[in-house]
Amino acid sequence: MSGFNLKDEKEVELYIENLGIEYRFSCYHENRPVGCHLLGDYLEAIKKDFVKALKVYEQNCEKNDFAKSCFKYASYNHLGKACKRDDLKAFKYFEKGCNLDNSESCLLAGVMAFTNQEVKSLANTDRCLQYLHKSCFSDNVKACNFASGLHIRGTDQVKKDMKVAFDYAVKGCELGDALCCANLSRMYYKGEGTEQNNVLAARFKKQEIGRASCRERV
Repeated sequence: MSGFNLKDEKEVELYIENLGIEYRFSCYHENRPVGCHLLGDYLEAIKKDFVKALKVYEQNCEKNDFAKSCFKYASYNHLGKACKRDDLKAFKYFEKGCNLDNSESCLLAGVMAFTNQEVKSLANTDRCLQYLHKSCFSDNVKACNFASGLHIRGTDQVKKDMKVAFDYAVKGCELGDALCCANLSRMYYKGEGTEQNNVLAARFKKQEIGRASCRERV
């Protein structure tokens, strides 16, 4: 905001309006996908014009294959924000965002496939497990947590597999998730998914307590 006085309300308003002009020019005249996404964010966060933001995200996803815009468009449809809720459409665009390497899209496509009744009946189980794997190993801790729990419990779609659950728990614990550390501790203690090891069970129990304590302070 160089050249603008933040203490002057009129100058701040002018700066904000100039941002909108800059993003529109970047999107519509320079045809820059990042500019279009920033315009969507501007319309959403500053102008609170969710209908226009929705349209910008949709066009940027469809025309430019911009992953973050696919995620936003999917999220709007999933929440019914500025549109009628449509979980199948949301899932479609989360899938597209995931295929464009957006980790959050991978997570939500995977979660919807196993928790949303409408989506479950149509989703490809193996492909959606890969979405969770992709998200987890792109360092999305929520995906590691969900995938580990999914394989610990087992479902009508996914066979219980403690070895797979263990691998996800290792990654999740490395990323700082207390529940994944807790699951690792129990698996080492019981010898489920890995060899029984009381020393490692105790070590990961301490990590679980430490992670949980940090989360509570935050």
